[in-house]
Order: sequence, then structure tokens, then C-alpha cells
Amino acid sequence: MTSSAHLHTCGVGQNYLVFDPQGRVAKCQMQMHVPISDAWAEDPLRVLRTDRIGVQNISVEEKEGCRQCPWRYWCAGGCPLETFRITGRYDVKSPNCNIYRALFPEALRLEGLRLLKYQDDPEVVERLVLSMPAQDHP
Repeated sequence: MTSSAHLHTCGVGQNYLVFDPQGRVAKCQMQMHVPISDAWAEDPLRVLRTDRIGVQNISVEEKEGCRQCPWRYWCAGGCPLETFRITGRYDVKSPNCNIYRALFPEALRLEGLRLLKYQDDPEVVERLVLSMPAQDHP
């Protein structure tokens, strides 16, 4: 698990593509019925990145209702496809925003309590540090 902030909920439209058994390529597993390329294209990922039809994965910093949210880099505005299906827009916050705002502080509090519980156990601290990505620790 990475602790890095992220601007996009997932890799849709950037670095993620899905293949079906016939070699068709879609942006998202939830959109297999809308292929945008196929496995025989010279560069299916380039096709995906330039496609402006279908699901669009807009940065959380561009989404209405997310720009000032303290949790924006945790949820990144929610699933773009789900948001579009409910609101008809990609550039707005998730319909689940209130759920995220209720859950994230509690998850953070519980993780803090877990860490405090083990703070004096050198074996646990060492395991935690070793499990972190290299850029997050010395």
C-alpha cells in the first residue's frame, strides 16, 4: 500500500487498460462493452490516453466540490464512472463524498491508535518501517 497522495482515483485513461478474451481493449473493467482499441493496435495505451469519448478521469484538483476538501488526495474525487452515471458529469465530487468524509477521519484515528499500541515494540516498528516504500523512510 502506498501512502502517497494521488490526483486520480484509478488509472483509467492514463495507465490502465483492460483486455477481453477477444483482444478488445477498454478503459475500465466496468466498460468492457465500450472497447476503444484492440490488442493488435500499435500502441493501445496511446489510444486510451488520447480518447475523449467515454469515461474521463479528471484530476481531483479540477473537480467541483473537491478542491478545498482535506481528504481530496485520499479519495481523489471518487470513481469517475460512478460519478458520471449518477450526476451526468465527470468534473464534480463523488456522490459518496459524505460517506468518505465520515469514514476517513475514523480510519485515520484507528490507524493512529494501532501505531500507538505498538510504538514501544521494536520488532513491530521495524516491520512497519521495512514495509514502507523506500522513499518514505531513510
